[in-house]
Amino acid sequence: MKLYGHTGPMNPYSDNQSGENVAVPSGEAEFSGEDVSFFDRERWHDVETRDEDDSPEVSLPNATLSSISVAILLLVSVVAAGSGLGFVYYIHQATRWAALPNPDVSNDYRDIPQAWIGYTTDMAVRFREVEIPGCFAASSQGDVFVGEKDKPTLYCYSLQGILLATLTLDDIPTAVVFGEVDTLFPGQLVVAFRNRLAVYSTDGKQQTDWPPFRENGQVYSLALSTNAIFAADSAGLVVLRFDESGKLVREIGRKPKETPKDDDENVFPGFVVFRSTISLTVSKATGMLFVANPGRHRVEVFDPDGHWEPSQSWGEASAELFGFSGCCNPTWIDSLADGRIVTAEESSNLRVKTFFANGKPDWVVAGPDTLTYPPSNIPSPENVRTVLASSERPIRVAAISGDRIIVYDPVLRIFRLFLPTYKN
Repeated sequence: MKLYGHTGPMNPYSDNQSGENVAVPSGEAEFSGEDVSFFDRERWHDVETRDEDDSPEVSLPNATLSSISVAILLLVSVVAAGSGLGFVYYIHQATRWAALPNPDVSNDYRDIPQAWIGYTTDMAVRFREVEIPGCFAASSQGDVFVGEKDKPTLYCYSLQGILLATLTLDDIPTAVVFGEVDTLFPGQLVVAFRNRLAVYSTDGKQQTDWPPFRENGQVYSLALSTNAIFAADSAGLVVLRFDESGKLVREIGRKPKETPKDDDENVFPGFVVFRSTISLTVSKATGMLFVANPGRHRVEVFDPDGHWEPSQSWGEASAELFGFSGCCNPTWIDSLADGRIVTAEESSNLRVKTFFANGKPDWVVAGPDTLTYPPSNIPSPENVRTVLASSERPIRVAAISGDRIIVYDPVLRIFRLFLPTYKN
């Protein structure tokens, strides 16, 4: 069987009832890329350090200042002038800063300023063959892999939801990753079965038979680099690095048995997991390892050898737009081709966002208004009220070629494809 990615025009919403590649008019537009107000995101962060002459001009429609903002601007200007720095210069800089929509002043997590939304929904598909969804992954070209939670089965779909293959495995898969051309096992699948790993061809033939790495392992996320397999063990609260022979060569992020006496900030404090799992990804741009630490509301960064980089790690507990709230967020991450990080949040937040590798806010992909309900063209599940009332709504994300992002909802049993609308 030859796997392929879709390169032509995307189909709109479909529930794949016939299994055929049929375009179904959606009749809805969750977000129109034509109405996007573009602005320089880097300028939002760096405006206070730029010189006046080299600051880019950005036009924002309907930008207004509140009375409080004006008062603050006047105060800042007076202080600056008194310091000999120039009244005119500082009032000019402060005005431009305040004109941009601030993502950290929202009173409602559903209230996402349109200027920060950089993606639009292109299509949505339901996997009708999947009874109880399990693991999920996608290749860079858009082949989607979905496992059964209680069966030794892995399905491969096209972006249109067409079933390409059904793989029968020797155990129930808990995680899967596709080997890209620049990683180990190109064109093959590395599959986790709770506490052991195996490699399969895309037609379901087992290529390896490695023994369990420990008795009580629980691997739900995998990533590949040029010379290693990384497995996030949510039971052991550690990331495991394996070589191409399946040998465990290093434990990454293990919490120290004793707290350092001098409270050394360079000692990794460990992963905190409550009801969620640990997700990880290898940067497609730098090879650095990014790991979600949901209990600490952070994304931890490690070098390829497993050394923690505290100065490069980021995230904070906050209900604001680019913070992580709840008990356990972010729950899932992936890497775009240029190294930006995609994050997914569960529960009532249900937000998907992108960040620069250093943690600076990038774009909002989708929020609760888009992700809470299935599209109108896809029938709601029988237990939809129970689903929507649940406090646990895990979603998964996969970044594929063209800066496209797949958002998988195992509760609604659908995935949505989001296309970028921002200007490069």
